Formats: sequence, C-alpha cells, structure tokens
Amino acid sequence: NYLILADAYSDNSTKREAYLKALDYQKINVDSMEGLINTYKADSSTTSTDYFNLSKRIIDTYTYYPQAMVEFLNIY
Repeated sequence: NYLILADAYSDNSTKREAYLKALDYQKINVDSMEGLINTYKADSSTTSTDYFNLSKRIIDTYTYYPQAMVEFLNIY
C-alpha cells in the first residue's frame, strides 16, 4: 500500500516517507529500496553523507539476502 501511495505523490519528501514506512514493515523490499534511491537521486539537496548512510542501510539490510541483492544489482 505504501508503494502505491508513494507513486501517487510527486513530492520527493512525501515519497521518501512512504518508502521508509514500507521498509519499516518489510526491510528487504527491493521495490521500496529502489524507490528510496530514486528519491535521493531526484533531490538536489541530498548530501554525500545521506548517500553514505543509505548505502550502509542497503549493505546492512541485504547482507543475508543475496538473491534480493543480485536482483537489485541487475536493476542498476
């Protein structure tokens, strides 16, 4: 439901909150993580620290889920 909600909004901050809520419920959701990455890329105020923290979150989340990570890497 949060993914559908995020797609309905055009505001990046609202989308980001929806993706974060979706990840609260299922932390390995690749679609939510991809959406979160896209909101970071679309926001010009995103700092290198924000990207670093996001990358740490991705590594922590997908360390023990290699199949999801393989699919994720194939997207990019």
